[in-house]
Amino acid sequence: MGQTIKTYNFDEIIDRRGTYCEKYDYAERYIGSADLLPMWVADMDFATPDFIMEALRTRMEHPVLGYTEPGEAFYASVCGWYARRHGWQTKRDWLRYVPGVVSGLNLAIMAFSQPGDGVIIQSPVYFPFFTAVRKNDRRLLDNELLLKNGRYEIDFDDLEAKAKEAKLLLLCNPQNPTGRVFTKWELDRIAEIAEEHDLIVISDEIHCDIVYAPHRHVPFATLSPDAESRTVTLVAPSKTFNIAGLSTAFAVIANETLRKRYETLCEQFHTGAPTIIGQLATQAAYDHGDAWLDQLLSYLQGTIEHVAKRLEGTKKISLVAPEATFLLWLDFHGLGLHHKELKNLMVYQAKVG
Repeated sequence: MGQTIKTYNFDEIIDRRGTYCEKYDYAERYIGSADLLPMWVADMDFATPDFIMEALRTRMEHPVLGYTEPGEAFYASVCGWYARRHGWQTKRDWLRYVPGVVSGLNLAIMAFSQPGDGVIIQSPVYFPFFTAVRKNDRRLLDNELLLKNGRYEIDFDDLEAKAKEAKLLLLCNPQNPTGRVFTKWELDRIAEIAEEHDLIVISDEIHCDIVYAPHRHVPFATLSPDAESRTVTLVAPSKTFNIAGLSTAFAVIANETLRKRYETLCEQFHTGAPTIIGQLATQAAYDHGDAWLDQLLSYLQGTIEHVAKRLEGTKKISLVAPEATFLLWLDFHGLGLHHKELKNLMVYQAKVG
């Protein structure tokens, strides 16, 4: 007989107020009102999976929480997940812990470029991409994505032009916030440009597990031997399993020379080891999370369809249909409002932060 697969309840409403939850308990500080539906922080309100919570409870029965290092089983769990879910055959030695993808991004910029160097981003993109470039005194080169027929596409002519001035390309795939999953053809073209202009590619792939059929995530480092040799991939279980508060992410670097340069920065800032609970949560997620994730994807797909249906009656707000992520990017241009007017509408009338 086959193993019974547990059915998870994603309809449960969980009150997160009073738990020092950023998006609920600090909404008034950052948004200007506490009386709203907070959609300004990218975490989910679903319960963290039971198999993760159980692993943490079991460890908490031991009374000492001292210094620790991840064991080989931990690395086997991470490598096994990416092989199983994405066909990416990583190696234990390629993995370097970082507290989060944003800190990993900043470390990469410092490791592989100098002040004044050009760094390409592709807006609209997760705002720390901008701050990571500017606060490290690098020169921001924006290869803006083009919205065509409700779908964002790469402007390759502009990318080639900016590549001539750049040292790094910060790639976000799946793309936050547009929900694009770049096709293999698009990624191959980026790889060709990176090779031609000797760019190091820092690929944020934190949303790679949340991809909707028929789309498929292709890790940038798997495109070719050259792509593998010039790519620093940043991944984490945080978005997938709703454990962002545990600060566990990884830089995956196949090229030994790049890896040693990256390690130098990690040692300088003492970022080299995850917390006990971060280790255990990651290992439990990657060992036991397949069925939970499959059900999550189905639920999120239903949510997207629900929103799309509700928007059918309006011509002024349109949904940029996501191919990945649990984010929804809505186009409000049809309302004809300036930024401040739109914010007032959302926060003080619609009560959405």
